[in-house]
Amino acid sequence: MVGKRGSGAKQVNKYRASRVVELVATLERAIDVQKERKARQMQFIFAKFDEKRTFWAALASATALLDALGSLAMLGKSPGYSRPTILDCPKDGSPCIKVVQGRHPCIETTPTRGEFIPNDLSLGAVGMGARSEKVMLLSGPNMGKSNEFHVH
Repeated sequence: MVGKRGSGAKQVNKYRASRVVELVATLERAIDVQKERKARQMQFIFAKFDEKRTFWAALASATALLDALGSLAMLGKSPGYSRPTILDCPKDGSPCIKVVQGRHPCIETTPTRGEFIPNDLSLGAVGMGARSEKVMLLSGPNMGKSNEFHVH
């Protein structure tokens, strides 16, 4: 007998045969061995994965870039979008970008997209007048004033 529950006429005695006790102990040891071996296997797999960290990082970066470009290409063929014109930089000039009436694709999918006012953006010195911004941080959609950083 391994235990009792209740008292008097409602008392229940629990019995367990010695063979069952042996089998339960064997099963518990087998489960412990299985857990230990699984942990060692996972450690081995992670170590092998970590050996190729630079490969996996490059693969993740390339996949992210392809995903972003593919998404932009799919969106770019939708009505209301235009394909950018890419020009060569002059030999004595610096790279530049000019966006007129730019709209962010994420804003286009929101229910309030009709309230969005498109933004113009000019970075670089070619054809932009006297200013030569290298970086411009727009602090949010439709912000009245952008935070500009002039880097020379």
